[in-house]
Amino acid sequence: MARDSQSSVIYTPMEFGLEIYIVLSILYIVMMPMMMSTSLDFQLAETVGLFVIGGFIGYAMDYYLMGFLFAAIMHFMFWSHGGD
Repeated sequence: MARDSQSSVIYTPMEFGLEIYIVLSILYIVMMPMMMSTSLDFQLAETVGLFVIGGFIGYAMDYYLMGFLFAAIMHFMFWSHGGD
């Protein structure tokens, strides 16, 4: 937290809260099929499930960034390369 020298207002840095987690998760889920050149149903259920689990982990740890990192890393670990 920082204190402004001209007033007694305390400024807090932006926190990575639930709203930001949801927005980034939706952007990630929508953008990944485009960046990977796959169809929109690219393991959609598994990806959404991982981000829901990541949300629960973030809630339990009171740190949603950790949940987002968990979901993104797990997504890349479980990502199948088409017909391989």
